Amino acid sequence: MKVDCLIVGSGLAGLCFAETLFQNGRSFAVISDDSQSASEVAGGLYNPLILKRFTLAFQAAKQLDYALPFYAEIEKRLGQQFDYKQEVVRILHEPAEQNRWFEARDRLGYERFMDDALLQNATPQIKAPHKLARVLETGRLDTAAFRAAYRQWLEAQGLLIQERLEYDRLETGADVLRYGEIRGFASRVCRRVWLERESVFQPFAPSGVEGRIAHYSRS
Repeated sequence: MKVDCLIVGSGLAGLCFAETLFQNGRSFAVISDDSQSASEVAGGLYNPLILKRFTLAFQAAKQLDYALPFYAEIEKRLGQQFDYKQEVVRILHEPAEQNRWFEARDRLGYERFMDDALLQNATPQIKAPHKLARVLETGRLDTAAFRAAYRQWLEAQGLLIQERLEYDRLETGADVLRYGEIRGFASRVCRRVWLERESVFQPFAPSGVEGRIAHYSRS
């Protein structure tokens, strides 16, 4: 099998990269023994606003504008829902916080994600005498269902190799990377532990950051 990329790991990073390749007409294969479960227990909640100081998350608009259509396209193709709208509200503890909410909302780009009407608290068990502020465009990705459905699709397409990567079978040359019967021009490694342990990936090992994608190519 000749592919453009060999993706190691079928967590969220690996599967999203696989989908990006698919949408751009590139060939790939995914190898994974499914031993890492972090993506299955990930909360999946997305929220564009940092609630402590009423500031936007890094490139919130850009990230949502990319991510929501991205997952919608996958839902359409696989015929299954993964993205669920989830309301997120912030308890306002004093009148000053109400003022800070509206002051923040007046900033450029903030009105998209901050509701202009405060909500009355309807839950007796929650103390919110100064109302609730609602964040807009929030939701939750069902990460376990997404991984299961996408891996099933990969398997049906013959693109999922369900085994542990054996590093002694990985051959690197001047212009090509080989792994068994697979030939490709680049690899993407989506498991941090492999990056840190294996010498071939040492130049790309992350420092305390999960989810980084390393790139090995003929360049």
